[in-house]
Amino acid sequence: MIGLEKDLRRRLADPTALLLWLGIPLVLGFLMSLAFQPGSGSGPKALVLLADLDRSTISKLLAVPAGGPDLPIVIERVDLEEGRERIDNGDGTALLVLPKGFGNAIIYNELSSWSRIRPRRSCPVWSRA
Repeated sequence: MIGLEKDLRRRLADPTALLLWLGIPLVLGFLMSLAFQPGSGSGPKALVLLADLDRSTISKLLAVPAGGPDLPIVIERVDLEEGRERIDNGDGTALLVLPKGFGNAIIYNELSSWSRIRPRRSCPVWSRA
């Protein structure tokens, strides 16, 4: 009990250290809650244009988001020509082209090809990718 009294007196003797000891975790917690607040919509989002030439059930499932609206990736279905035009104009992060036979290749565990086309101009958010 005497040791506890000594520790409390020592802590209360230096109020600046006590404020720092209590304040730094509170300030950091507050800043982290602001940065990672759900629903803020302030984080970067990647717009992936999906050109589905296969039109199978498996390829249609790729365009279904696996979560809520706060995902960092937005998938939009487009025709191949529209996708190429939009990606050339910088309206999208990437164009994902699924060829005919993609669904069968997934089901039967065969090799298939897909292509990703990035914009010619670098996207300011995703330029390090």
